[in-house]
Amino acid sequence: MLKVDENDPFFGSPRSKFFDVLLHANRSVVEHEFDVFLDRYLALETLLNERLGDDESLESLVHTFRYTRQDELEAGKTDLYITLVGDILTQNE
Repeated sequence: MLKVDENDPFFGSPRSKFFDVLLHANRSVVEHEFDVFLDRYLALETLLNERLGDDESLESLVHTFRYTRQDELEAGKTDLYITLVGDILTQNE
């Protein structure tokens, strides 16, 4: 079995590498990518609110979705960490 050493620069989880990059990358690049991420998040939340109506319906739907599709969400988070690291590193000086 492969042992993951979080301190090894070539290993570690996508999450840990994301935070390594986040803390050491050019601040303006990180701020820009965070703004892009928030814009997308808020656009998707607004679309859902418009489709579902009130905030309680959205909160209930999100809660149920997170509970029933945990594995899918974890895989999606891993992919998102990798994508964000790539986006930040390609713009970093």
